[in-house]
Amino acid sequence: GLVVAVRIEDAASGQLIAETSRTAPDEEAVVATVHAVAMELRRSLGDTRAALASTEPLPLVLTASLEALRRYRDAEGLSQAVRFPEAAQAYREALTIDPAFAEARVSLAQSYNNMGFEDSATVEQQRALTTPERLRDVRRRDVEASLRFYSDYASWDESMFRSGQRTNDALRLSYFNHFDSAVTLVELEIRDEVRRVRRFDPDRQLRTEGLSWINSIGWAIASGRFEELAALRDSLAVAPTPYWLLRSSIVSGDWRRADSLRIAFPGAWFSFVFRSLDAARGRIRESHDGWSEIPALILEVVYGVPAVDAGAQLIDRRLMTVGEYVQHGVQAAFLGDTAEAKRVSTRLREARASATSALFEQSFGPLFALIDAGISMRRGDWDAAVETLAPRAKRANEPGHVFGSGTPYLVRWVLADAYTHLGEPEAAIQELDAVLQVCDDMAWHLLAYPAAHFRLGRLHAQLDNAGQAREHFVTFLDTFTDPDPDYEWMVEEARAEVERLGRGD
Repeated sequence: GLVVAVRIEDAASGQLIAETSRTAPDEEAVVATVHAVAMELRRSLGDTRAALASTEPLPLVLTASLEALRRYRDAEGLSQAVRFPEAAQAYREALTIDPAFAEARVSLAQSYNNMGFEDSATVEQQRALTTPERLRDVRRRDVEASLRFYSDYASWDESMFRSGQRTNDALRLSYFNHFDSAVTLVELEIRDEVRRVRRFDPDRQLRTEGLSWINSIGWAIASGRFEELAALRDSLAVAPTPYWLLRSSIVSGDWRRADSLRIAFPGAWFSFVFRSLDAARGRIRESHDGWSEIPALILEVVYGVPAVDAGAQLIDRRLMTVGEYVQHGVQAAFLGDTAEAKRVSTRLREARASATSALFEQSFGPLFALIDAGISMRRGDWDAAVETLAPRAKRANEPGHVFGSGTPYLVRWVLADAYTHLGEPEAAIQELDAVLQVCDDMAWHLLAYPAAHFRLGRLHAQLDNAGQAREHFVTFLDTFTDPDPDYEWMVEEARAEVERLGRGD
């Protein structure tokens, strides 16, 4: 081990004022040990409790520059506040001071990823690994795993194009199966943090508001492992944070508790949490202003909110560019601009024919189908819409089959709509039940949740399933409590139906 010892003496008399020492069992523990020694000295010298409580521990990163460390801490605060462009600038400033500051490169890569600059993120991760001795072991493993995943994914993409087959190896590399390895990495980091903290100060509370915990919650929900993560948290005796309480309230359907938490802890959530709860409560148009990409499509298809953009172009065939273009085509198809939808569909077919990657077809196939189905539905050809969407619905949750986890909602929702128009309520109920069972992250799930219950209430009432109809309407009313004026009719209809069904009419 290494001993950290400090003595403070009066310069004139040599009288001892304070002293303390602690032992770090290994080099990785030195930073935390120095922090503990400093806190103990400050306590003995009379620092107030408030001053001590406001002192954050130094980040567990390796840099020889105090100024680089300061810029890194500034960047971490900006990142926690979801101000990624500013955070990226601060990380770059830290790297200007200390170019070998590998942890800053990893964090910069995360900011680039959050801004959609995947190529830049990959470059920074590769640069971080040129000085692996400046990374903690768990962080180095995380970066290596991330680079290996994307490298293997690209290799799989090209081999799939050549062979035309989807192999088991390909499935294991898919986006949804990646959640398992992602959660595992996060849990390893959490466990390491617990061991590190409790080695020196068993009374110190483990922080659970950092991005590792926040991301692990989202991943656990999306991969159906939320209960497993909850069990891990309980086993570590970690006190629940407001963010944890909010997410667990939403997973359990406790909407009143979720609302009260949001009011009690303003500023504790990412903006998408506000928009998700607003949409679930009925503030659809207000929520729509902050959405983009697939969540906005769900609002537009499910609630009929007008699209806000127009005239998107397919510039190249990168995932994000194609994604935005396809979503624009779906918007046009379902909101009545059939000519624009056909223009997009024609352009996509041309791109399909010249595509150099099977991922182009594999990722966006369900959304291509939604454009075609939307055009068919606009001309009243519901049979054609079912023929287009039914095969996609069966495959919608296959690993690696879709780009964007909101797509299964859209495919099944639109298919349910087509079945309803064809007078097949049982088939529509089956698809809407599947919408509610899709295990997904909070934002996507909340957008469709209340409207699905409303539609199911209508369908069960049509089939004289009074008990099930009433149950779905009550669930809808418990959720959809503050609707925009445009959607008050849904609440009025649900209340009337609950009253009628309660009378046994």
